[in-house]
Amino acid sequence: MADEAVRLSQKICKRQPGIGLWIDQLTSRLRTRAEVREALGHHRAALSDAHEAIAAHEAGGNPKYHLFVPDLHILLAELHAALGEREPALRHSGVIEQFRQALDSGDENTHLITARTLNRYAAVMLLLGDHERADDAARECVEILRPRIGQIRRISDIVIFGRMVYHLAQNTDPLDAEAAVKLIPLLQDGIDQMAMTVSVSPLAYGDPEQRDRGLAVLNLLERQSQLLTVLGAPGAAAVFEHHSYHLIDEPVRTWPETLAALRAVTDEAVRLRADPPVLGS
Repeated sequence: MADEAVRLSQKICKRQPGIGLWIDQLTSRLRTRAEVREALGHHRAALSDAHEAIAAHEAGGNPKYHLFVPDLHILLAELHAALGEREPALRHSGVIEQFRQALDSGDENTHLITARTLNRYAAVMLLLGDHERADDAARECVEILRPRIGQIRRISDIVIFGRMVYHLAQNTDPLDAEAAVKLIPLLQDGIDQMAMTVSVSPLAYGDPEQRDRGLAVLNLLERQSQLLTVLGAPGAAAVFEHHSYHLIDEPVRTWPETLAALRAVTDEAVRLRADPPVLGS
């Protein structure tokens, strides 16, 4: 289907050259085919599509969307990184600065697009072994999404938030209570938000994506337990450790009540820098 869409768009562009609408269609369909080929593991073919999409867009002189070409360069960076080609991956990923600069526009949609791109950029940096840049991107992504998390309706954006929070929690080594105090509330936000992405259907775990989200919640709970230990709240840590094993056995519809109780535990533990007098079950 992707091949046919590209073929027809190319045919129309040859018959009616220079028309922005058809150029837009061609570039979008080339990008879609590149994503399909990437998913199938055909990275070289995907590279070709991405380069062709950039060439078609630039030849058409159509402004369309100012981050369209930078977005394609991030795709090229992903493809080169997957192929183990460090130099071109780094070169193409340099366009992340254009997304960072776009934040100055104050447009909410641009903020969300930049957060999604920072998530992709972080993954590229991890593949290349550049953990410092990956950490910086994760931190920026969280800083964009966290103030907006209550208004976000796209599940994939919430998943990105949870993933980036977990990345920061895993890659920050809190040696003392002060460091843990900063991370614990952020991690609790990640737990609460990721839990919302799991379906309440008892059959949900038959879907690998739903199962992965459920396991992500457990991983976040486990890390929270470790942070509470650093904070000096071993009792609260034990509660979170218990739920990191057993929350998955509870009906998802009961999770909000459980997680509300856990948030109360973390809030009080952070306030006291110690175990709360009364711990959640």
